[in-house]
Amino acid sequence: MRMKNRAEPGDCVFIAPYLSEQSCALLKDQGYNYMDLSGNCRIATQSVYIYVSGQPNKYVSEKKPGKYFDRSSNAASKVLRTMLDDPDKAWKVKQLVEASDTSLGTVSNVKRFLIDNAWAEEIKNPAAEGRAVGFRLRNVGELLRAWAKEYGKHSGDVREYYTLDSVPKFERSVEKWCERHGGVACLGGFSAAARYAPVVRYNRAEVYVDYQDLREFIEDMELKAVSSGGNVLVMLPTDDTELMYTREIDGAGVTSPVQTVLDLMTRPGRGEEAAEAIIQKEFSDK
Repeated sequence: MRMKNRAEPGDCVFIAPYLSEQSCALLKDQGYNYMDLSGNCRIATQSVYIYVSGQPNKYVSEKKPGKYFDRSSNAASKVLRTMLDDPDKAWKVKQLVEASDTSLGTVSNVKRFLIDNAWAEEIKNPAAEGRAVGFRLRNVGELLRAWAKEYGKHSGDVREYYTLDSVPKFERSVEKWCERHGGVACLGGFSAAARYAPVVRYNRAEVYVDYQDLREFIEDMELKAVSSGGNVLVMLPTDDTELMYTREIDGAGVTSPVQTVLDLMTRPGRGEEAAEAIIQKEFSDK
């Protein structure tokens, strides 16, 4: 969004059905008053100052977010995670179909859904009469918060255990177990957040373990199942998307920034704070 002629506050009001946080900040920096039909506004005159922010978009696509953000939406999840793994990348539909291993229809629908909600924008080519030549993400923080809100409505399969080891020692043992057995075990939740942005203290280790490796993992790690008071949370992946784009940080395998945010944003006990720290570190300029 570019304004050729800068106006003084109070000279005019920019109005739209919905203005994202990024758009509001840009208008404010350029000295424009603004308001949207969703309830956000900043009106600054000599005698009046009105400011409202954080109101959700009331003019979202007719396709409900749950269709794309629900835990069961495997194909849409693959598309979103592929884009978020490289949030600055400009995509063409066919290119994204191949990268995400999904269908043309799925990618096209997700693209339209993102654009309708101001979470993606088309890239125009002036030399081609302004036709769109691709699209890319925008307002990634807002996208992740909306996704996490829907994602957190249904919890996955989480089991509680107790270990005699300290949390740091147990987490190191997970690394060694993976090396020895070749099984699938990956730190998640607060354990992963501590590797990305260590702003929250925690006293329970969290680890994703593939269901087929669960029994062997529990036996090898000498874990005792408990109903409460455990210091280890074992999370079983719902599908293959939750362990897409895992990373290795200081020798430990951890869930992707996206999955870590999804797991923590609606979690009590400073989960939102941990998730926001990851968003700021990994996606603050997107």
